[in-house]
Amino acid sequence: MEKRRRDFLSPSAPSPKRYAPWLFVRTSRRVQLTPLGEKFHLGVEPAALALRATLDDCRKTALGQANRLRIGFFGGGLYELTLPFVRHLESKFHIDVEWVELSILDQFEAVASGKVDAAFCRLPLSHDGLVQCTDLLEEKKKLVVPADHRLSDRDLIDPEELALEALPTLPDNHQSGAWAAIHFPDHTPSGRLIARGPVVTTIRECLAVVESGEAVVIFGGRAEHYYSNPGIRYIEIGVPPVGPLS
Repeated sequence: MEKRRRDFLSPSAPSPKRYAPWLFVRTSRRVQLTPLGEKFHLGVEPAALALRATLDDCRKTALGQANRLRIGFFGGGLYELTLPFVRHLESKFHIDVEWVELSILDQFEAVASGKVDAAFCRLPLSHDGLVQCTDLLEEKKKLVVPADHRLSDRDLIDPEELALEALPTLPDNHQSGAWAAIHFPDHTPSGRLIARGPVVTTIRECLAVVESGEAVVIFGGRAEHYYSNPGIRYIEIGVPPVGPLS
């Protein structure tokens, strides 16, 4: 009986070397995942993240530390819903919140790496292994232009007008796939090319290149109340709305 118990509690672990030829392609300069390795990575990363979070929670409890969540936010985060959200966590779950501001580049990586426990980001997800909890709000998109721009007197902008403009771009190694295609598109809905503007990494940098006349940028509508000044104007643009997630 005792032997069976030991066998149950101590299963033999598969050796990573045994599966390495199917998971990795090795050259003298680099190691990369095979298609099977990519599938394996997608399958185990969420479990690894959950295990790490559980171990962190247990460690904090053992040390008598208060429940605290490190929550990342990008741009305005939850905007006017921030205070109700914090009060709800404090009153219902006795959880304190530590806010961590994220950039365009690390809003997803910060969650995957454990820098934060969760984050309010803009859809779509652009990092393997992350789980979308829920859509918290949806907002119309607006084009941010200089106050003296040729489109500044419009009430609604046809997205095809972007073919005559430049949009900021992300660094070449942070294009973020589908996310960049939606928030920093390189072509209009009909396929016309949009010029590449200056490289940006933060909301403030986006606004700076707009104010200087180097580019226009697409933001969520709520940003107008939090990132506005006399030198720019927010105008609704005819593209699908976007929402953040936690």
